[in-house]
Amino acid sequence: MKIAEQITGYKALLLFTLVFWLLYDSTISFDFALDDSMYISQNKMVTSDEYTIIDVFLHSHTYGYSGVEDQSYRPVTMLAFRMLYALFGESPRGYHVVNIFLYGLLLHGVFNLFRAPVFKMTGWMVLSGTLVYARLPVHVEVVANCKGLEDLLQSTFSVWGLVFLLKSNEAKSPNQFIYAFVLLLLGGLSKETGIVVPLIGIVLYALSSGGLKRVDSMKYLGLTFVVALVIFARFLFPGNADPASIDPINNVLAASEFDEERFITAVYWQFLYLLKLIFPFRLASDYGIGTLEIIQPINPEGLLAIVFAISTASALWLSFKKDKVLFSLLLWYSLSMGLTSNLVVLVGAGFAERFLFFSSIPAVFSIALLLGKASPLPRYGLLILA
Repeated sequence: MKIAEQITGYKALLLFTLVFWLLYDSTISFDFALDDSMYISQNKMVTSDEYTIIDVFLHSHTYGYSGVEDQSYRPVTMLAFRMLYALFGESPRGYHVVNIFLYGLLLHGVFNLFRAPVFKMTGWMVLSGTLVYARLPVHVEVVANCKGLEDLLQSTFSVWGLVFLLKSNEAKSPNQFIYAFVLLLLGGLSKETGIVVPLIGIVLYALSSGGLKRVDSMKYLGLTFVVALVIFARFLFPGNADPASIDPINNVLAASEFDEERFITAVYWQFLYLLKLIFPFRLASDYGIGTLEIIQPINPEGLLAIVFAISTASALWLSFKKDKVLFSLLLWYSLSMGLTSNLVVLVGAGFAERFLFFSSIPAVFSIALLLGKASPLPRYGLLILA
């Protein structure tokens, strides 16, 4: 039996525990960072009995800090912060320990997810992809900051939800689907990125079933219900913030009056995100303050953005025609990045590394899939690259 195929169960858990501990053990001594006060120490929904658990579900996550509803709705994350505050108070050490172990649980979920038959990946491809994902520099913002709990919860719930969803098809078990339903719902209520995951789940489930016509319609209804419920809670409970209230310092697109400028700039930023995955380049500070400008369509960057948009659409179309697994990964990346891309609606931040945290999973495994098919290297080659 191949070595990579033997890494299952407790062996995989021990491996990824060692990996994430070696990578991030130094963060335990870190203090609170800039936004942590907004989420923890100065957020009354976390620190004060003035707000009940019900209030957490009726307001946006920063309402206890500012008294103003904003565009985000993350009740599961805020409940987690309430529990952690009860345990650790304003000592950041405990929050960092929880982040590290959640990251390990996420890595274990990623490893289990891509071992599913639907992805048609060898054990070495899955192991290599998981190790590459684990050490991506762009993940430091999430794992090393206490507020990164929101991304860790959303990603962990979502990935394990997909794991159980695919298992429910393999084992024909309704219990597995119930687990998937609950986990995907929790992911969507941890951070908005989780809203698109049930849609990704439908695509993966259809692939594992041999086509759309073979999928139980009740599974579609169940996954669609998750999306509808999260969207209902997201838009009807906290209220939607006025885009005009977005600070141009945090998102320069808020200062632009022209839709074409916003579109070209947002697409160009998507190109920068892909570059950042492969060649990490440093931003001056969070949100890209002082480092990013509005892109004009006639500038070289604007033309590059147009080429990138056409290339992305072409890649999705060609993969849909020729390789459904690759298409599902590209779709996963596009949907999850689309929520924070500023292409549909403006968000509070223009550019931030944490937006890549969940989306980098399909990006890494798309590369692993392509290398596994095209590379002349032996099976150990991908592991060496990792």
